[in-house]
Amino acid sequence: MVKVFFSKKIRPGGQKGTSITTSKRVSVPEGTTLMEAARKLDLKEVPAMCGGNCACGTCHVYIDEFYLDKVPPIRACSPEIDLLQEKESFDNKRSRLSCQIKLTKELNGLLVHLLDDELL
Repeated sequence: MVKVFFSKKIRPGGQKGTSITTSKRVSVPEGTTLMEAARKLDLKEVPAMCGGNCACGTCHVYIDEFYLDKVPPIRACSPEIDLLQEKESFDNKRSRLSCQIKLTKELNGLLVHLLDDELL
């Protein structure tokens, strides 16, 4: 089993400057995608409208900087980078589509930062 932690900063009452970090943890079998792990927790920030087909970009997450060298790079033939670059919240280093990351034992303990749902 691979443990994944999903983290999100929230601002109570919409106040500026004050934030609380919340997190949820899930354990899934190796080979599960990061998107499927998020769906197991029913995270609204990862709607994954295309069901994991790398066609919509709605499973966009940030990989924690500590894990960047452990997550496989974006494949050259994948539309992932094009979908990510369309996002206002695109971060050249940390942005990934969670449907494109298969979880392995090397990623055990992976920390993922959630974005606000860009569709709502």
